[in-house]
This record gives sequence, C-alpha cells and structure tokens, in this order.
Amino acid sequence: TFTSPLKFFEYLASGTPIVATEIPPLMEFKEANIIAGWCEPDHSTRYAQCLNQVLNNYPRKIDGYVEQINFARQFSWESRMAKIMKYVE
Repeated sequence: TFTSPLKFFEYLASGTPIVATEIPPLMEFKEANIIAGWCEPDHSTRYAQCLNQVLNNYPRKIDGYVEQINFARQFSWESRMAKIMKYVE
C-alpha cells in the first residue's frame, strides 16, 4: 500500500533509459517526455517485453539523454529546498 519512487528520480537524473512499473506514485510521469517504458506490475512476461523494447529503442548514450537529465533537475534536493524557501520569510 506504500511505495517510494526515490530511485525513479535518481534514474531520471542519470539520463539512462528507464523501465518503470505502472504504480500510482509514478503515473503522473507516464505522460512526461522521458525516455521510459511502462509495464504493469507483477507481470514478468510484459516486463521482459518492455525491457527489450526500451533497450532496442533507446540505446545507452555516454552522456545520457540530456532532456531527461534536465527534466530531473526540478526534483533535486536543491530545487525542492529552493521551492520550499520561497514560502519562508
């Protein structure tokens, strides 16, 4: 009943392609323009198909996918702290 998508944000920041499970905390990112494949939870065959699709469609880049790295910056601790500090006098 509880999940923590912290690793998801770390993977985004790494600029590598992601295979993500369609769990409620991540669904808002499914429509984002990130390099990812999405699969339903607890379905190993579909997970394997999704993994294969991501590996075929998004080869690993030495410098990562820059758009993904830039997208992830909004979720860094520094960005979150700056956002919170806007409300502190």
